[in-house]
Amino acid sequence: MAPSPSALLRRAVWGRGGDRIRATWRILLGFGVVLGVLLGGSRLLGRVAFPDVLLNSPVALLVAVAVGAYAVIASLVPGERPLRG
Repeated sequence: MAPSPSALLRRAVWGRGGDRIRATWRILLGFGVVLGVLLGGSRLLGRVAFPDVLLNSPVALLVAVAVGAYAVIASLVPGERPLRG
């Protein structure tokens, strides 16, 4: 008997053990979170006029926020270590 589509999808996402999301999906999740924050932030920063001296500061802050957002999202994914870990 062939496995159901939901069982195939569950195995593709969760793997054999079923307690952790596969690394591929965790990497794609992180890429999506960081890319989303960077793209959304760049649209917001594009509307604000900054002096030439401070041109790199908003970008550095945006990258820090993106990495922080990824850390929070990654800690909420089942099977991952919490932020305290």
